[in-house]
Amino acid sequence: MNAQSTIKLFQQIEAQNPEAGRIQIICDNARYYRSQLMPDYLEHAKIELVFLPPYAPNLNLIERFWKFFEKTVLYGHYYETFPEFKAACDQFFTGLDQYHDSLRSLLTDRFQIIGQG
Repeated sequence: MNAQSTIKLFQQIEAQNPEAGRIQIICDNARYYRSQLMPDYLEHAKIELVFLPPYAPNLNLIERFWKFFEKTVLYGHYYETFPEFKAACDQFFTGLDQYHDSLRSLLTDRFQIIGQG
């Protein structure tokens, strides 16, 4: 990811939502959002960036996923050797289907569209 690819993504989002007056994008504090290219693009775009606080694990899906991983693989488990630990990690990632219901509610794909009506 960089500023150019982010701008291309924003352009696609705008093209798919021609009726929207304003499109708010919730973003983390990645450097490419602060690039010099971004203000120039955003000046005439429908996109408005809304930044998460610097550390917002409940709002960041990857943080939720890692917490689930830790709870499933690490908490309450003792691994005698590194290969045992690695095997538990590998088993978790190759067997994600067994956690489908838990992950579906934790990593929701429901986004609120504001201003549609």
